Amino acid sequence: MDISAKIKLVYVERVKAMSGLIKQKIGLLSTYLLFGLIFELLTFYNLGLTPTYLILDILIFLLVGSLIFLFQSNKVAFLYLMILVGLLDVLFVTNVTMMKVFYDIFSFDKIFLINLVDDVFDWRFIPLKDLFIGIMLLIVYVVLNIIYLYNTKPLKITYSIVKRVQLFLIIFLGTLLIFITGIKVVSKNIYINGVQFPDELYVTSLKKSAFQHYGMLTFYYKEIETFLVEENDEIETPPLELRKTDYYGLLKGKNIITIMIESGQEMAINEYLTPTLYRLRGEGLYFAENYSINKTNVSEHIGIVGSYPTINYAFLIENYNLPFTLPRILNDKYVTSYFHDNNGEFYYRDVLLKQLGFEHIYLHDDLFPENLPNWNGKWSWTGNYTLDSKTVERIIPHMIKEDELFYSFWTTLSMHGPYDDDEFSNRDTFIELGYFDLIEEAESLGLWSNPFKGDATGEFQFKYYQAAMMDLDVAVQKIIDALTEKSLLEDTIIILYGDHQAYYHDFHLRLHDLTTQQSYRVDLLYDTILYMWNPILNETFKDNRIITTFTSPYIIVPTLLDLLGEEYGANWYMSLSVFDKDYVPIFYSHQQNALMTNRLYSIDGETLIYQADDVTEQEIETFLQNSLIILERQNKINKLYKINQE
Repeated sequence: MDISAKIKLVYVERVKAMSGLIKQKIGLLSTYLLFGLIFELLTFYNLGLTPTYLILDILIFLLVGSLIFLFQSNKVAFLYLMILVGLLDVLFVTNVTMMKVFYDIFSFDKIFLINLVDDVFDWRFIPLKDLFIGIMLLIVYVVLNIIYLYNTKPLKITYSIVKRVQLFLIIFLGTLLIFITGIKVVSKNIYINGVQFPDELYVTSLKKSAFQHYGMLTFYYKEIETFLVEENDEIETPPLELRKTDYYGLLKGKNIITIMIESGQEMAINEYLTPTLYRLRGEGLYFAENYSINKTNVSEHIGIVGSYPTINYAFLIENYNLPFTLPRILNDKYVTSYFHDNNGEFYYRDVLLKQLGFEHIYLHDDLFPENLPNWNGKWSWTGNYTLDSKTVERIIPHMIKEDELFYSFWTTLSMHGPYDDDEFSNRDTFIELGYFDLIEEAESLGLWSNPFKGDATGEFQFKYYQAAMMDLDVAVQKIIDALTEKSLLEDTIIILYGDHQAYYHDFHLRLHDLTTQQSYRVDLLYDTILYMWNPILNETFKDNRIITTFTSPYIIVPTLLDLLGEEYGANWYMSLSVFDKDYVPIFYSHQQNALMTNRLYSIDGETLIYQADDVTEQEIETFLQNSLIILERQNKINKLYKINQE
């Protein structure tokens, strides 16, 4: 055989070997793509969403999967792909868990809170069925690939890294070009009912819509992009649009005590068991259609600032000077103080509250410098917290000032949950205090009923929740007694509001026999407490003190500023004063990334996921118009947070 024939034979063998290499890698890649799609589609199914541009995610699968063409060994390629499939499995279980617990999806801003989630997370939150599905699918993937590798003959020819890099680059760069073209097409213009919005707002404010629009992995790509790439647009301070209503200055010069009630819902307010809270609701402004569904730190922020940014958590690690927070506006006239019985690291309160402008901040170590039996640097989150009625005794000396105006904000804790029938909760303490006996007495008198009647576990859990509300009632009465003793009751406005529903043990869903996918039923699930009490305010509204307008915690700051006679810019807050003729009765939830009333619900501001049976076309049209107003306000608020970096 001549030399040319030998060269030709070697060349043919190498071509055949290269063809074999490609076929083997494509076999591994195909299985990876199949299982990647299965996990993605399962995620969308459990979220109740339908992907619009699934092809973009397939391209991302191919981009990261194409790295296997760099590996000569099929076993190494398989191990690499198994890690990728495992990550997709984790994303699937994580998203399903977050949907079950919070009706939320995973996004990278959650990484900033991962240590907090680890502290408070309860294994019961994990949907075991989906965890089992995820594990079984991963096992099937591994078994199929082991069988494939066992039946695949190893290649006799080893190719240089140059050849493998060339093959990788051809596939990777070709796929990347198609992906970049596709992503530019689908994200070039974001319009909501004909109004253009920046991509940053869409990805951070309407996450479920963006998740559905882009696909799971492309959504995460866009989120990283918005975090890393600054907008080139010049940011201008919104004009100061001053607002005044007929009640402007009604409570000028009054003290303020705001109490945010952990998991505070109306279902535990009872004339016999919680007489103080019942009195405040019966005498003061009672917001009968108030709703909130946000995490505790977000609702707290809203009650102090009147807004919350959807941009990344940079404000937690940057220095900010936010002139529009309630403490900063009042600091020249008021002593401003914040109270909460937790450590400063939780939700970064030790950093954030200073940025919000409080002059005095009292956290656990400040309130309880002595060692507590249930405290070891942090709570164990089993329910065995210091009772609100005890905590308030440490708070009152700092909360109430006799010779100075004061604004005091207290975030409660002991209603947090879980509400378990064991020694690690506050069960024994509630028994000793006689709360359970009072509940049973009220039930025997027909003055209280348990909504979980017939469910032994549920009955106890709700009784526990009721007892925790009774303890808060005792705490609020101690504040009122202290104000009365110092002759300050008439000179103080007391505001109580709930941060979110009682979600532990799926209370909100079980009460109405709903599934996680029905978490859009705002009217049934997210009613929360909002009362405003002051003798002057009570007398002014004595004939119409029950406010039936749809409200949320967003109204607190602008309404307070209005009543205090403090000028404020309408563009600083998500809401106007509830007394303003231009008040927009709609709620944007940062947790659910949705716009809602108690009759309508949307994740994108232009299509409806839920509408009440008797809703009218005019009502829908007004809701969608109002959604645009709220989104435009949120866009301005995001910019306010950006331009107020020190």
